[in-house]
Amino acid sequence: MRKSDLVVAWIACLIPLAAEGAALPEAPGRWFIAPQISYYTTDHYWNKDGASQSLGSYGPFIKKEVSVYGEYGWDRDNTITFKTAIDALQQNNPGRGLQQSGGFTGFDIGMIHNVLLSGPYALSVYGQMLLPNGQRPAQHVPLVGYGRFGLEGGVLFGGYFNAVFFDTGLGYRAYIGYPSNQVRAYVTTGVNLASSWQGLISAYGDFGTNSGATFSSGNVILQPYYQLVQVSVGVRYRLISGFSVVPNVTLPVWGRNTGQGYSVGMSLWTDF
Repeated sequence: MRKSDLVVAWIACLIPLAAEGAALPEAPGRWFIAPQISYYTTDHYWNKDGASQSLGSYGPFIKKEVSVYGEYGWDRDNTITFKTAIDALQQNNPGRGLQQSGGFTGFDIGMIHNVLLSGPYALSVYGQMLLPNGQRPAQHVPLVGYGRFGLEGGVLFGGYFNAVFFDTGLGYRAYIGYPSNQVRAYVTTGVNLASSWQGLISAYGDFGTNSGATFSSGNVILQPYYQLVQVSVGVRYRLISGFSVVPNVTLPVWGRNTGQGYSVGMSLWTDF
């Protein structure tokens, strides 16, 4: 089964905060590129105690994003990954009116190393660097990205069968300075519905480890300490060999100190 038949890039593009990549390595010399457009909005948030509250006169918060995720098969066991996104944000400030900002969220470069490939099962480890976008909190409100260097590493495991697959990941992200470090996890599954259709569903979570983080970015979904569990549902339709479209919707399930909104998106998968 080719990697383009899986949900590998959907994890990274539909879910920018999830552990990136997947356990199954990309074939040597092959590329996978997946651009996506998405729209996020919310007029409510979860406070630090997990209670839902209205943004009131500050809402709604809106994020429009264009992102791209890519993989390249370096050799039989190693896959190079990269990701970046451009955001356009807006939120009302009762004292200053509508505030808007935009720019790159940052740049992620990493590698997946396959440890075990046995029948339909794969086990891999991954690591990545998070490069800052150069924005400063005092100059950009709402802030786009944290603007901090970070490192992330973890483990990926999956089973890939003829009509169904599952893919899981568990990782740890550490930033220099703020924000809080994070434990990050996901589980996803896909089922072939027809020759050109595949149903996709994923649950994923980000869990900040430092409740004492105090810096505020002016961005309800980018607080320095937050915890969030979300569920995403998508459908993949294969246009022609090597090209598929994936509409998707992401809904929040539980959180602390973060926005309580939903997002819709459309991704294009290309494999060559």
